[in-house]
Amino acid sequence: MLNETIDLSPRFFQLTADVTFSFLLGDEKPSSQERKRRQEVCEAFDYAQENLGDFGNYGWKQFFMSWNKFHRSVRLVHNYADEYVDKALQRVSQTGDDISDVTVSSHGPERYVFLNELIRVTTDRTKLREELLNILLAGRDTTASLLTIAFHVISQRKEVMEKLRNEVDLLGGVLPGYEALKDMTYLQYTLKEVQRLWPVVPMNSRMATKDTVLPFGGGPDGRGPAYIPRNRTVSYSVYAMHRATSVYGEDADEFRPERWEHIRPGWHYLPFHGGPRVCPGQNFALLEASYTIVRMLQTFGGIESRDPHPIIEKLDVTFRSRNGAKVALFKS
Repeated sequence: MLNETIDLSPRFFQLTADVTFSFLLGDEKPSSQERKRRQEVCEAFDYAQENLGDFGNYGWKQFFMSWNKFHRSVRLVHNYADEYVDKALQRVSQTGDDISDVTVSSHGPERYVFLNELIRVTTDRTKLREELLNILLAGRDTTASLLTIAFHVISQRKEVMEKLRNEVDLLGGVLPGYEALKDMTYLQYTLKEVQRLWPVVPMNSRMATKDTVLPFGGGPDGRGPAYIPRNRTVSYSVYAMHRATSVYGEDADEFRPERWEHIRPGWHYLPFHGGPRVCPGQNFALLEASYTIVRMLQTFGGIESRDPHPIIEKLDVTFRSRNGAKVALFKS
């Protein structure tokens, strides 16, 4: 692998899948057979997402989709999740209210397992499956895409890589803890800039639960109030907002982490969206991405880009780099 061109993207997706499955199910050391099953599930999950994303963006493509393969992929993913849900529900029925042993964990019953906590709230089989798959999407895809884009970008920019290495070197080779990662200012600026230009959820929408008046967005110039009736959906492009020259300057389309030394964009910056529906996993995602970047820089003395092209943007349910992150890794 060293000195050879590799694509980091599938490796990041495997990493975040392992972390997410462990968090969801509590199984930290799956067998080789189980890992193979999970790989098949992830491949089916990706295929279903890709076609759902294309259907949402280009409705006509539904006539060209391989519906049989799509439905097989959906069934495979659902069956896998249902298997764990059924096992958990069966154990709950056997142990009554005590669900501390719903899943097996090498850390014992005190370790937080998402499925255990879900069953404290509901025993609805379909609801449990939907929540598991929702977190699988949020925990695996978004962080893996963030890491892929980050390494595609920073490996092409020697000045950014050098500043990151200087910051990482201050650790003296020690594994970074939570506070140390938060204190790495340039690393946080870099992640903010990646998420600004390539937000992994580039579009979103909200429905008004009651008649509402927004302070801006109406009138001929868009600066007047806007009336939103109850049950009306408002869609917005985070991708476009993050490139507004009125907020980020005339170089808004350029990758420049240093801009974060001086700007505080507020509601103009929404990589995790905001308000009562803000992403609950944002701190975990940033911590995972920060730790991975630091450990990569501590492990490899050189990370060289092997792809001269800019990111080719790909939108399924979430945003991805179509050309991955092709690099060569060198030891110190």
